[in-house]
Amino acid sequence: ERRQDAEPREGDIASYLIDAKYDDERSLTDDEILDMLTVLVLAGLDTTRAQLGYMWRHLALHPEDRKRLIDEPEIIPYAVEEVLRYYTMIFGDGRKVTRDIEFHGASLKKGDMVYGLVMGANRDPRVWDRANEFVIDRKKNNHFGFASGPHRCLGMHLPGHASRAARDGRRRRGVAARDPGLPHRHRRGDHGARRRRDDGAARHAARLGAAGVMRIYIDPEQCTGHGRCYKLAPDLLSPDEQGFVSIRGEAIVVPPDQREFAEEAEGTCPEGAISLLED
Repeated sequence: ERRQDAEPREGDIASYLIDAKYDDERSLTDDEILDMLTVLVLAGLDTTRAQLGYMWRHLALHPEDRKRLIDEPEIIPYAVEEVLRYYTMIFGDGRKVTRDIEFHGASLKKGDMVYGLVMGANRDPRVWDRANEFVIDRKKNNHFGFASGPHRCLGMHLPGHASRAARDGRRRRGVAARDPGLPHRHRRGDHGARRRRDDGAARHAARLGAAGVMRIYIDPEQCTGHGRCYKLAPDLLSPDEQGFVSIRGEAIVVPPDQREFAEEAEGTCPEGAISLLED
């Protein structure tokens, strides 16, 4: 049915695959398209389901974290990233050694298979402050839950969006909110979150005083579209149609009330693609 369409259907990945060309020459076969869609379902939905399970389990066992998410919904993006770091779903992956090398005292020969322990990297005390603790509002969180570089997970945006939507939806309904013994309280909505966020940014701007103009620059060669920057600073950065930051290669002025969020975005980028420049 979709093969009869003149143009791909908006937001329909099957339509885009049907319209795609391999090496700009031939169309994909039905088997190739089916294989890709199968991998998308298994890798994108099964892992997301399991990651959500870890998140609900953590919140069930740590009522203090549940309460913070209810009272401070603005920290939900940080909480999701911390779940991905602390409860790493994909423990690691194998790689084949391409040349003889001595690596940290181990002799590796061309053709050897090695296993990179992503979970270990996400708990490395040389990188992470309080590495073995779940810090629900951890700001600088350039974890490797989706790997990094050219081999990063293509479906990395789905678990983040799903986790945030699930957590935010349950928070609004109050389902995961309270222990029976906690007194009822009205939950502050988006307006309250925005007010607290603006107040925090204003205080940060006041601390900067007469500081020079700040600019933010995203290196187009290093940016791989993780998307954490525009999730943390949505009023400053935005994605393009492919999920990359839309201002790659440009240096734009950061308004005073956005400096705090620009600094958080810079510190969280796993590729180190963001630079903050002061005039």
